[in-house]
Amino acid sequence: KAVLKIMEGTVDTQVIIVDDGSTDMTLREMRAHFQDYDQVHFIRHWKNQGFGVALRSGVEAALEKKVELIVTIDADTNYDHFYIPYFVDQFSKECDIMTASPWHPDGDAKNFPWRRLILSKGLSFLYRRVLARYGQPLYCYSACFRIARAEVYRQIQWQGTDFLATSEIMVRCIIIWLKVREFPFKVNPRWFGESKMKKVRQMNRHLRFI
Repeated sequence: KAVLKIMEGTVDTQVIIVDDGSTDMTLREMRAHFQDYDQVHFIRHWKNQGFGVALRSGVEAALEKKVELIVTIDADTNYDHFYIPYFVDQFSKECDIMTASPWHPDGDAKNFPWRRLILSKGLSFLYRRVLARYGQPLYCYSACFRIARAEVYRQIQWQGTDFLATSEIMVRCIIIWLKVREFPFKVNPRWFGESKMKKVRQMNRHLRFI
């Protein structure tokens, strides 16, 4: 609500919340919390379909609303939602997609779980090597907190149904020569819940994709 208040009067904002098969009272609580907000919309998957599918549902809903920019962000609080207005303000006309980058030299990943940190940084190194010919090296390919022109998502299609989707989106943007940019970012501690990522399975899927 505070983020919407900050952006009120400067940006016509629509919020899409995707519930990917939660089995508790999450959706009911969210609906009650935003019941007076016409710009907040909900998508419910009756069964958990995976992060990539949930992301696609949200993006497709945003495209149907004819928006100009699409911001995606996790609900796990690793990325501070109060940076959304700043992200929108910092988005350059010379850029097609901009991603948060905790692995950037000016970023901060000290609150990131060390096992996932090693996995993510190692995979990012491999992505940089195989994508070197395109001249747009990134420090981080897997952060979901990003902003892109809506047209970007009309130009690319991703196949990953799980967490691979975040990296796949960046790769598909780079190989069709879209302009990408990183924004140094600090990762917050996770305040609620636990990650559902299966690290070994994800590593294997990334390696096959690479």
